[in-house]
Amino acid sequence: MDYNSPIETENKSVFDSFELQLTLQAQSFLRETGRWAMFLAIVGFISIGLWILLGIFYIAMAGNMFPQQGMPASMSMIFPAMGGIIIVSSLLFIFPTVYLLKFASKTKEALADKNTEKLTEAFENHKSFYKFIGIFTIIVISFYILFFIFAIIGGIAGAASM
Repeated sequence: MDYNSPIETENKSVFDSFELQLTLQAQSFLRETGRWAMFLAIVGFISIGLWILLGIFYIAMAGNMFPQQGMPASMSMIFPAMGGIIIVSSLLFIFPTVYLLKFASKTKEALADKNTEKLTEAFENHKSFYKFIGIFTIIVISFYILFFIFAIIGGIAGAASM
Protein backbone atom coordinates (compact mmCIF):
# COMPACT_ATOMS: atom_id res chain seq x y z
CA MET A 1 0.00 0.00 0.00
CA ASP A 2 1.37 3.36 -1.00
CA TYR A 3 0.62 5.87 1.71
CA ASN A 4 1.76 9.46 1.55
CA SER A 5 1.54 11.44 4.75
CA PRO A 6 0.42 15.07 4.57
CA ILE A 7 3.97 16.13 5.37
CA GLU A 8 5.35 14.32 2.29
CA THR A 9 2.76 15.77 -0.07
CA GLU A 10 3.38 19.29 1.21
CA ASN A 11 7.10 19.02 0.43
CA LYS A 12 6.63 17.83 -3.16
CA SER A 13 7.18 20.42 -5.82
CA VAL A 14 5.66 20.80 -9.24
CA PHE A 15 8.93 19.52 -10.72
CA ASP A 16 8.61 16.09 -9.03
CA SER A 17 5.97 15.11 -11.59
CA PHE A 18 7.56 17.06 -14.46
CA GLU A 19 8.31 15.02 -17.57
CA LEU A 20 11.05 16.31 -19.82
CA GLN A 21 10.16 16.66 -23.48
CA LEU A 22 12.70 16.86 -26.30
CA THR A 23 11.76 19.35 -28.96
CA LEU A 24 12.43 18.53 -32.60
CA GLN A 25 15.39 20.92 -32.53
CA ALA A 26 16.81 19.23 -29.40
CA GLN A 27 16.37 15.82 -31.06
CA SER A 28 18.18 17.14 -34.13
CA PHE A 29 21.07 18.38 -31.98
CA LEU A 30 21.23 15.07 -30.14
CA ARG A 31 21.16 13.11 -33.41
CA GLU A 32 24.03 15.21 -34.78
CA THR A 33 25.98 14.82 -31.53
CA GLY A 34 25.51 11.06 -31.80
CA ARG A 35 26.91 11.06 -35.33
CA TRP A 36 29.98 13.02 -34.29
CA ALA A 37 30.44 10.75 -31.27
CA MET A 38 30.32 7.72 -33.58
CA PHE A 39 32.90 9.30 -35.88
CA LEU A 40 35.20 10.12 -32.96
CA ALA A 41 34.79 6.61 -31.52
CA ILE A 42 35.76 5.01 -34.84
CA VAL A 43 38.76 7.35 -35.19
CA GLY A 44 39.61 6.56 -31.56
CA PHE A 45 39.67 2.80 -32.17
CA ILE A 46 41.78 3.24 -35.31
CA SER A 47 44.21 5.47 -33.39
CA ILE A 48 44.43 2.99 -30.52
CA GLY A 49 45.23 0.22 -33.00
CA LEU A 50 47.94 2.29 -34.67
CA TRP A 51 49.50 3.24 -31.32
CA ILE A 52 49.52 -0.41 -30.24
CA LEU A 53 51.27 -1.33 -33.50
CA LEU A 54 53.80 1.44 -32.87
CA GLY A 55 54.44 0.07 -29.38
CA ILE A 56 54.96 -3.43 -30.76
CA PHE A 57 57.32 -1.99 -33.37
CA TYR A 58 59.36 -0.25 -30.67
CA ILE A 59 59.63 -3.47 -28.67
CA ALA A 60 60.45 -5.70 -31.63
CA MET A 61 62.87 -3.46 -33.48
CA ALA A 62 64.78 -2.03 -30.51
CA GLY A 63 66.14 -5.43 -29.54
CA ASN A 64 67.41 -6.05 -33.06
CA MET A 65 68.79 -2.66 -34.04
CA PHE A 66 70.46 -1.06 -31.07
CA PRO A 67 72.86 -3.76 -29.78
CA GLN A 68 74.45 -3.88 -33.24
CA GLN A 69 75.25 -0.17 -33.06
CA GLY A 70 77.35 -0.63 -29.92
CA MET A 71 74.82 0.98 -27.62
CA PRO A 72 75.09 0.06 -23.93
CA ALA A 73 72.59 -2.53 -22.75
CA SER A 74 70.93 -0.10 -20.34
CA MET A 75 70.37 2.39 -23.15
CA SER A 76 68.95 -0.26 -25.47
CA MET A 77 66.20 -0.99 -22.92
CA ILE A 78 64.71 2.49 -23.27
CA PHE A 79 62.93 1.73 -26.53
CA PRO A 80 61.24 -1.50 -25.38
CA ALA A 81 60.17 0.33 -22.22
CA MET A 82 58.75 3.15 -24.35
CA GLY A 83 56.93 0.54 -26.44
CA GLY A 84 55.41 -0.97 -23.32
CA ILE A 85 54.31 2.44 -22.06
CA ILE A 86 52.75 3.23 -25.44
CA ILE A 87 50.83 -0.06 -25.45
CA VAL A 88 49.57 0.31 -21.87
CA SER A 89 48.48 3.92 -22.38
CA SER A 90 46.76 2.95 -25.63
CA LEU A 91 44.86 0.18 -23.89
CA LEU A 92 43.81 2.66 -21.21
CA PHE A 93 42.03 4.77 -23.82
CA ILE A 94 39.85 1.86 -24.89
CA PHE A 95 37.49 2.65 -21.99
CA PRO A 96 36.47 6.19 -22.96
CA THR A 97 36.28 5.17 -26.61
CA VAL A 98 33.85 2.36 -25.75
CA TYR A 99 31.76 4.79 -23.67
CA LEU A 100 31.65 7.18 -26.63
CA LEU A 101 30.65 4.38 -29.01
CA LYS A 102 27.87 3.22 -26.66
CA PHE A 103 26.63 6.79 -26.29
CA ALA A 104 26.45 7.17 -30.06
CA SER A 105 24.70 3.87 -30.74
CA LYS A 106 22.23 4.17 -27.83
CA THR A 107 21.39 7.75 -28.85
CA LYS A 108 20.66 6.62 -32.39
CA GLU A 109 18.48 3.75 -31.13
CA ALA A 110 16.67 5.94 -28.60
CA LEU A 111 15.77 8.61 -31.14
CA ALA A 112 14.70 6.04 -33.74
CA ASP A 113 12.51 4.12 -31.25
CA LYS A 114 11.53 7.16 -29.13
CA ASN A 115 12.70 5.09 -26.16
CA THR A 116 13.42 6.92 -22.90
CA GLU A 117 15.28 3.98 -21.32
CA LYS A 118 17.75 3.80 -24.21
CA LEU A 119 18.25 7.55 -24.06
CA THR A 120 18.96 7.23 -20.34
CA GLU A 121 21.54 4.52 -21.09
CA ALA A 122 23.06 6.79 -23.75
CA PHE A 123 23.43 9.63 -21.25
CA GLU A 124 24.87 7.23 -18.67
CA ASN A 125 27.63 6.31 -21.14
CA HIS A 126 28.11 9.99 -22.00
CA LYS A 127 28.55 10.75 -18.30
CA SER A 128 31.01 7.86 -17.94
CA PHE A 129 33.03 9.17 -20.88
CA TYR A 130 33.40 12.62 -19.33
CA LYS A 131 34.01 11.18 -15.87
CA PHE A 132 36.88 9.04 -17.20
CA ILE A 133 38.40 11.95 -19.12
CA GLY A 134 38.00 14.23 -16.08
CA ILE A 135 39.70 11.79 -13.69
CA PHE A 136 42.47 11.17 -16.22
CA THR A 137 42.98 14.92 -16.57
CA ILE A 138 43.27 15.30 -12.79
CA ILE A 139 45.88 12.53 -12.72
CA VAL A 140 47.90 14.14 -15.54
CA ILE A 141 47.78 17.57 -13.88
CA SER A 142 48.93 15.95 -10.62
CA PHE A 143 51.92 14.42 -12.42
CA TYR A 144 52.74 17.81 -13.96
CA ILE A 145 52.70 19.40 -10.51
CA LEU A 146 54.92 16.63 -9.10
CA PHE A 147 57.40 16.94 -11.96
CA PHE A 148 57.46 20.71 -11.50
CA ILE A 149 58.15 20.34 -7.76
CA PHE A 150 60.93 17.80 -8.40
CA ALA A 151 62.44 20.07 -11.04
CA ILE A 152 62.52 22.97 -8.58
CA ILE A 153 64.06 20.75 -5.86
CA GLY A 154 66.61 19.42 -8.37
CA GLY A 155 67.46 22.94 -9.48
CA ILE A 156 67.91 24.13 -5.91
CA ALA A 157 70.05 21.07 -5.07
CA GLY A 158 72.14 21.61 -8.18
CA ALA A 159 72.68 25.29 -7.41
CA ALA A 160 73.55 24.52 -3.80
CA SER A 161 76.25 22.01 -4.79
CA MET A 162 78.12 24.54 -6.94
